Amino acid sequence: MSWLKQKPLFIVFEGGEGSGKTTQTRLLYTSMKRAGRMVMYTDEPGATLKGFQIRSILLDKDTEPLDSMAEFLLFEADRAQHVSLILKPALEKGSDIVCDRFSPSTFAYQGYARGLEAKYLSEMKRVDAIARQGLEPDLYILLDLDPAKGLRRIKGQKTRFEEERIDFHKKIRQGFLKQVRQSPRKWFMVDATKPIETVHEEIWKKVAKLILKS
Repeated sequence: MSWLKQKPLFIVFEGGEGSGKTTQTRLLYTSMKRAGRMVMYTDEPGATLKGFQIRSILLDKDTEPLDSMAEFLLFEADRAQHVSLILKPALEKGSDIVCDRFSPSTFAYQGYARGLEAKYLSEMKRVDAIARQGLEPDLYILLDLDPAKGLRRIKGQKTRFEEERIDFHKKIRQGFLKQVRQSPRKWFMVDATKPIETVHEEIWKKVAKLILKS
């Protein structure tokens, strides 16, 4: 089986603050490109022009307080724009995608940590399904890390989410782990305390097998 294109793959990286998602997403992008794959890097929120405006509302700690449901809906609006303008067109052209955050982040942060899923889980799933337009990643990669360690890694000005109390970040981690337990075949979990290159090697081995099966 060739490394070259069989079907485009959509791979999503997830994890809490400071888990190394962005670094690992870019490393995988580079490895896939070197293997001869046509591949695109993207992230949420803010991959589109309108999405970038939404991102500033969501992450700017100086904005007025956001209602949790408004926060959820803004993330889904960004996702709908992302899917429509970037993700679906790229996949239709045969490009692989490596994406820094997608729907699981919304359910970990707004659903579990903010507590929305206790009352609105079915409604949240319907809204997210509409925003995704039927798009389902081939693999979710969770970079699992104790939130206290992750927050210590963050340098420079912090976003509104990074400044939340540690209990909030612990809930985020539990929200991700809950999703892994619910759909273990969709997920590949990595210990993010390991060295960057070791983490990448584990991820690349997993993705290489996925490429050969595609």
